[in-house]
Amino acid sequence: MNKLSALLDGQLSFDEAKAYILELSQQPVTVQLLLALTTELRSRMVRIDLGKPVLDTCGTGGDGKKTFNISTAVALKCAELGVPVAKHGNVAATSVSGSADVLQHLGIPIDLTGQAAVDYFKHHNFIFLFAKLYHPAMKHVAPIRQALGVRTIFNILGPLCNPAGAEYQMVGVADESLAEPMGHTLIELGSKHVVIVHSEDGLDEVSIAAPTHVYDFRPGATKQFTINPETRYPLSAIQANSVAESAQLITHPTPAAQAAIDLNVRLALYAADQTEHYE
Repeated sequence: MNKLSALLDGQLSFDEAKAYILELSQQPVTVQLLLALTTELRSRMVRIDLGKPVLDTCGTGGDGKKTFNISTAVALKCAELGVPVAKHGNVAATSVSGSADVLQHLGIPIDLTGQAAVDYFKHHNFIFLFAKLYHPAMKHVAPIRQALGVRTIFNILGPLCNPAGAEYQMVGVADESLAEPMGHTLIELGSKHVVIVHSEDGLDEVSIAAPTHVYDFRPGATKQFTINPETRYPLSAIQANSVAESAQLITHPTPAAQAAIDLNVRLALYAADQTEHYE
């Protein structure tokens, strides 16, 4: 058994696991490293077959900007517009409100698995896949990550391990250097279209305040382009200090929040191949 398998299967002592996670996290983030980690994690995750290709808007988080749950709002809007969505996510780790937190506040079930999840998806064109329920192997990693108290390589694996095998993804990254290796890894693992975004103001979404760099990946083809918001608002206009505030901006968006949702929905529809070009 290799060390990574031993870690995910709970075969390492606490100190061994801690040292190994630090060792992994100090390595350059390459496609080779991400493929090795993702393949092992995917082999242990609880998979779900939703019967059709789906979009995911799960990002890495960690931008520290305290904005409302934009990617969750985008997922809900895309589902409403007819795009099948399987939103992978978790409770808050580095933010005030995680996707699970805000969806639960909105009365949307976050703990569905198996046939119940499939049935909900069939009725709503949307399902939330709660990471802790679909990635049981992570229970061996979670206590070590908590004890370390710093971001590790595992912080960026969520978008690479959608339990429904999302073929279309829009991924926000707080660290722009992750865009290339993450995009190539997803295509290598069978994704059809992936767009990865990072704005010049550090946001892991399409920003309303600054240009956003988009890394666009398809099998055999990659390109980059920049999105410039026509009307700019300060990021402070879309910050939320609680789960309730985030939910309020999703259900009753201010002009700034609506602009953020619209910019990101447009790119998500492009990622899902609902539009030929981002316009």
